[in-house]
Amino acid sequence: MAPRCLALPDVFLDHLVFAADLYSFTRSVEGPGGVGRLQLRQELRLGGNAFNFGYHFSRLGGRTTLVSRTSSLILEMLRESVSGLEFDLRYVEEGFEPSLTVALEFEGKGSPRTLNINHPGSLAAYGPEFFPHELVGSRFDYVGLFNWTNNRRGSELFGYVCDAVEGVKLFDLASPQLRSDFPTVKSFVNRVDMVSGNESEIGYFARALGYTSADDPLRGAEEVSKTGIRVAMHGDTRSVECVGGESSSADVHRVPAKASTGCGDAWTAAYVYGLSSGLSGEKLLGYANKYVASTLTGSDTAPRDQGLMG
Repeated sequence: MAPRCLALPDVFLDHLVFAADLYSFTRSVEGPGGVGRLQLRQELRLGGNAFNFGYHFSRLGGRTTLVSRTSSLILEMLRESVSGLEFDLRYVEEGFEPSLTVALEFEGKGSPRTLNINHPGSLAAYGPEFFPHELVGSRFDYVGLFNWTNNRRGSELFGYVCDAVEGVKLFDLASPQLRSDFPTVKSFVNRVDMVSGNESEIGYFARALGYTSADDPLRGAEEVSKTGIRVAMHGDTRSVECVGGESSSADVHRVPAKASTGCGDAWTAAYVYGLSSGLSGEKLLGYANKYVASTLTGSDTAPRDQGLMG
């Protein structure tokens, strides 16, 4: 039976702009009247942490139920995007202000960097009262709690969902350092089974909640995992899994990327899907690394359910 995941509460429409470097981009507006002109590669795509995770989780063979609010236009785009996948959109409400992002991708310090300009829209104050009553008391294999950063009622919502729905609770960090009230996650984090994020996010999470005072993300991840929370950490050069204070790691091999926006969500989806299939440690991390490499290059060599254990 394919694993089931509930993912909430965001879906974004992303406008990706690709610049060689940030300096040339900013110089373009230094012309007369402060108006510049550049011809740059651009893309429009669906995004948002919850949607991205669910899309890749279903693409790998899982089943996703998405809970969100968005515009009627974006819901139509969602229906087309997930056609052919086990992806339930019944709990995506339409007729609401859309969540939008302009993502400027450029090279910085030898690796891809992204500057996101977000408009949270209806996500900005998504509270427990908007959670579908039909899902209260339901059970999923995994319950994904995403984009706390852009939802000022995120702690309230996630605490409610942790009690209302059964399943392994995944808290995806998504730049928590951008908010000054991050310690409010203490209200629900003791009910979370797993956290996922990049090295900067995991390090901040560990320090902000007092698990460690060290700046070393690996040490922070190990300390967090001693509390019973599984830690899945991805980075530019390595990915790490920490369980019970013990860590496993796998090297990340850089590949030429068509776009890096959403790759963290793809990695987390592959990690959770591989975990549901019985993988662990270095083998699980390698599986997630291989999958995200395929999404970065746009190749069709992503590992699927077939041969997963091989």
